[in-house]
Amino acid sequence: MKGMSMAKKRKGRPAKYVVDYNGKPVVGLSYNKAVGQHYNTHYKTETKGKMVYFGGDKDEAIFKFRQWESKRGKKHVEFDIAPQEVEVEHTAIKELSDESVKVLNELREQAGLPPREGNILEFGVDGDLAAFGDDTKITSTYNVSEQIFWSKARELILNDIDEARKRLNINIKIDANAQSSVKLANVYEVFKRHPKYANLSDKNRTEASWKEFLKSVGNKPIQLISLKDIINYRDHILSQKISPKTISNTFGCIKGIIKTASRETHIDADSKSLIEFLNMCKVRLFAPKQQTKQTAKLLSKPDFHKLFNATDNIKHKLILLIGLNCAMKSSDICDIKMSNIDFVNKSLVKQRHKTGIIRAAVLWDITLEYIQKYLDEKGGNSEYLITCDIGKDKNKPFKPHSINEFFGDLRNKANVSKDVKFEHLRDSVKTVSVKKKPELLKVTDIIMGHKGGIGNQYLERQPEMVAEICKIVYDYYFG
Repeated sequence: MKGMSMAKKRKGRPAKYVVDYNGKPVVGLSYNKAVGQHYNTHYKTETKGKMVYFGGDKDEAIFKFRQWESKRGKKHVEFDIAPQEVEVEHTAIKELSDESVKVLNELREQAGLPPREGNILEFGVDGDLAAFGDDTKITSTYNVSEQIFWSKARELILNDIDEARKRLNINIKIDANAQSSVKLANVYEVFKRHPKYANLSDKNRTEASWKEFLKSVGNKPIQLISLKDIINYRDHILSQKISPKTISNTFGCIKGIIKTASRETHIDADSKSLIEFLNMCKVRLFAPKQQTKQTAKLLSKPDFHKLFNATDNIKHKLILLIGLNCAMKSSDICDIKMSNIDFVNKSLVKQRHKTGIIRAAVLWDITLEYIQKYLDEKGGNSEYLITCDIGKDKNKPFKPHSINEFFGDLRNKANVSKDVKFEHLRDSVKTVSVKKKPELLKVTDIIMGHKGGIGNQYLERQPEMVAEICKIVYDYYFG
């Protein structure tokens, strides 16, 4: 295509764009970690140095950015093209003096050619363009392969159908039945065919959540449902006066239905469309944080021993001991590496999974005993202490949700109240030690992994500093 000028390739560090859920870069949209916001990458040239922010959530930011771009009505699209894909033609234009025209016409007459009209000389050139003087104007025409433009048009259609209609000036229509026959209302019917549906404990609540979603979005073919539809539904449930946990569970229920349906359908096109739809539904809720702060609770000595004695599983016993000995949550326990344990000095030092703050503990003999029992039982050479132990993931770290699951089963088996939570093991360390000796309050920050007023250096957070705390807790539960 002739006559299109190609922008010069920028020098220096290339722009870093965010990528969509397909892994494709969204050209023109970047993320500022310092402020936690997405912004227009080329703000210096496009908006006169003014950044336009599109929010912290990536999916929503992409949607807002494309809407913003559409309104701006960009007149050109910049993209990189390899030099070998471009054919360049240079033309020189020079204004001749009257004397030069006279000499030139004499030469033309000798050659049997008619005289020139006017004094503008235009000719094609090649080679060093800088060799021409300032009185010669050089224009360049870049002939770019038509295939490149069709490729860009296809990319635009796939990524932003509305913008494609506008830029290409074509009324593009989508055949709803070409790729998938699934409409939103049918997704739930597919979900009900899965064996998982028969075991649902609350079918009425699940169906009610889906009907509310269907009413908000509309019974469209799933490939015609836009991110805007999902965001509108999100805003709808956020506007209801229900707890953040209920909101999260509701949205999780919707995603669970879609995920299960994608596995149940036996039509490849339907399955693919459902998976793409599920990816689009992964929009964070921005649910308001609960303002009430939960108070630490003490796990009673009888309840601990009921739990500990209710299982013969060495791994489960070890997890209970570490939670109490080291004041750790499930995520911290799963993150323990063998390198964190000093068997000689009977201690554990690691960064807290949540904050990166160094924490330390002196390990009880019973804890070390069960660590050794567990290592002898599982074998392997994983870098993590607590692992999955079975299947292809046997050397991978144990999952926090797996700890919560076995703790729930263990609690029922031990006939312990459902109000007892796994994190109460951690809470009990501070409660027991400070109640016994209030002056230890500040030192508990070391075992709890709190920043407090203590520096985050190993010399300031050594196991010996919490030895007394560990002994007090041991005496309370095992003394």
